[in-house]
Amino acid sequence: MNLIERLYLPLRQSFEATSLRGVGVDVDDTISATNLHWARQLIGVFGNPEGLRPEEIILKYGYVRKVPYWPKDDIERFVQECFAKKEPLLDYPVLDGALDGICAVKEVVPIAMYVSTRPDLVTGVTKLWLKRNAFPDAEVVCSPRTELLQSANIRDAGQWKAMLLEYLYPSVVGIIDDSEDIIRQLLPSYKGSVFFLSKQPLQSTSGLELYNCPTWHDIPSAIRGRLA
Repeated sequence: MNLIERLYLPLRQSFEATSLRGVGVDVDDTISATNLHWARQLIGVFGNPEGLRPEEIILKYGYVRKVPYWPKDDIERFVQECFAKKEPLLDYPVLDGALDGICAVKEVVPIAMYVSTRPDLVTGVTKLWLKRNAFPDAEVVCSPRTELLQSANIRDAGQWKAMLLEYLYPSVVGIIDDSEDIIRQLLPSYKGSVFFLSKQPLQSTSGLELYNCPTWHDIPSAIRGRLA
C-alpha cells in the first residue's frame, strides 16, 4: 500500500459510500487572494521600482515568486513563514468572484473537497477561513510534510496533489485550480478534468481534459458542459 492509499483510503471509501460525484477546489489564488495579500506586504519590504499597485503586480506576474526584482530565496522564506504563522491566514481576502462562483458550481455539482499544497499543519486554520467566509462545507485536504512525501518517493506537494486526484477519481471528477503545475503533474491517463482559472489560456499537450476559464463566472458553465 503506497502513501496515498494509506492516508486517503478512508476518504475514498466515504465518497464511494455516498456515490459522490463532485469537484475538488484549490485554495490559494483560486478562492483565496493569497498572492495579492503577500504582494501588499512585500512592496514595503523589497521595494516597488515599477511603481505598480499590488493588484497590478499580481496581474502582471501572477505570483510573488515570479516578481523579478524580489529575491527568490527571501520570497521562499517569507512564504514558509506565512504558513508557519497560522492565525494570520484567517485574514487573507477572498478572491473576487470566488464565493459567488463556488455557490454557482454547487448548483451544478457537489463540492467534494478543498485540496491544497499548503502544509497540513494549516488544515485547521484553512477550515476556519472557509467557514468564516461562508464557503460550502466540504473535506479539506492539505499536503503532508515534505519528509513524508520524500520517503514515499513523491517529489513535491504538486505531485502529491496530482496523485491524490488520480486516486479519488471518479468520486472527484475534476479540479478547479489556478496553477499550471497541476496540468504538468497529472498523468496523461487521468480521466478527470481541470477547470483552469486563468486569463492566460493553455493548451493540453497530453490529452488532459482542460477547460480554460478566465473568471469564476466561466467555471459553472464549463462544469455543466463537462457533465452534460
